[in-house]
Amino acid sequence: TSQSALIGVSTGDVTNVFVDIPLIYAISSENDGGRLTDGSEIIKEGDILVFVSRSTSKFNLITKAVGRVDPELPEKPLVAIFGATKFGNKLAKHYLEIGSEVVVIEPNLDLANELVGSKIGMNKRLDVIHGDPQDEDLLRELGIDNQDISIAALNDDNLNIAISMGAKDKGVARTGLLLKDRALVEAVQRIGLTRPISRRLVTVTSILKSIHMNIPGTYQSIPTLPEIISMSATLNSGNNLVGKTVEEAEHKIGSRIALIEKEDEDGVLNVLNPSQVDVLEVSDKIYLFLEKTDLKRVEKSLEN
Repeated sequence: TSQSALIGVSTGDVTNVFVDIPLIYAISSENDGGRLTDGSEIIKEGDILVFVSRSTSKFNLITKAVGRVDPELPEKPLVAIFGATKFGNKLAKHYLEIGSEVVVIEPNLDLANELVGSKIGMNKRLDVIHGDPQDEDLLRELGIDNQDISIAALNDDNLNIAISMGAKDKGVARTGLLLKDRALVEAVQRIGLTRPISRRLVTVTSILKSIHMNIPGTYQSIPTLPEIISMSATLNSGNNLVGKTVEEAEHKIGSRIALIEKEDEDGVLNVLNPSQVDVLEVSDKIYLFLEKTDLKRVEKSLEN
C-alpha cells in the first residue's frame, strides 16, 4: 500500500529496512506481470510481493512492511463460523484445538445436529446455533461485534459475501469466506474487505498435483501471480543437484529455491532457509518457485 516503507526499495534490500523479514521470491507489477526476483527490482505501490516464511511468526512483520497492520490477534481468539459444512467443521476443530471459544451458526437443522453429535460437538468451548446467519437479533445475541475472527463457510457464494461484509461492518477485525466462483474471489480481493478462499482453486490444485507426475511432489498455482508456480521435489541419489550449493542449484534449474527440508541424524525433519544449508544432499526436499513457461525445462532438470 502507499503506507509501505518498502516502496522505492529493491527486493534484495528489504532486510536492510526490516531486520529478519523473510525474503521476496517473486513480484508482480501492473506493467510487467509476475516474475521471479533477482534482487534488483524496485518495489512500487500496488506491487504484489511473494514472501516465504517457515512459520506464522513473521506474518505481523510482513503485514507491517507492506503497510497493512492488523490489530493484535489474541492467542486464543473468539471465532464465529457460519456453516457446519465440511470446511466449517474443520475450522471449528482447528480453533478448538488451540483453545479458542467457537460458535458455529448453521441454517440447516440436520447439519447443526450432526455437528452437535460429532466428536468435537462435546467440546464445552463449542456453541452450535441453528438459525439464520443474517438474523440481526441472533447476531446481536451471540455478540458478533466481540468476535476476533468471522468465517463464512456456507455453500452459497452470495450469502458468504453478505455475511462477511456484515461482520466487517459490525467491527470484526478479521473476516474470511469460502467461494466457489473464482471471479467472485477476484472481485472481493479488489474490494479488499475480507479474505476470500476459492473452493475451485483448492480443487484445481488437487488435480494439478495428480497430473504433475514427472517429478513426485506438490504443485501449486499462485492465484494472484498466475505466471508463477510453486512446487516441491525430493532429490534422489542420481540427481545432479546433489552436492551443489543452493545458489549453484538455482542457476542450473533457473528457479528460486525457497526452503529445504532435511532429515537430521535422529531422523527428525527440519525445514531450513537456503542460508542455513551448505550443500544439497540425497533425500533433501526442495521447495521452489518457477515461471510457468519454464515448468517442462525445470522438471527435466530435476529428473537428471
